Amino acid sequence: MPTYSPTQARAEIQNLVEAFARNESALHHAPEAQIENDFLRPLFRYLNWNVDNVGLRNSYEMGQPPALKLQLITTNCTLTKQSTLLYHQLEKNVKFLGTTSQSKFLID
Repeated sequence: MPTYSPTQARAEIQNLVEAFARNESALHHAPEAQIENDFLRPLFRYLNWNVDNVGLRNSYEMGQPPALKLQLITTNCTLTKQSTLLYHQLEKNVKFLGTTSQSKFLID
């Protein structure tokens, strides 16, 4: 993660503001995630915030139990289209750390 001096940060933020102003009309219809990735995250990076959690470890890697345990019970249930989509979203976006003897998925 680069560190920005006040002078560098000021220049980069000025460039960011100018880019936002140039594209402001198009940004009214832009997805929120695009605004975050293109403007908000860079702004906080220029302020030397660790927005990407570089160098930080999760609780599992530090030998601590996860903050959340999710138990998936799959017996006697019918999968709907919505539950199948939810499962696939979880599969893509959640880091599964393993299972226990009680079929609990540990997520972080």
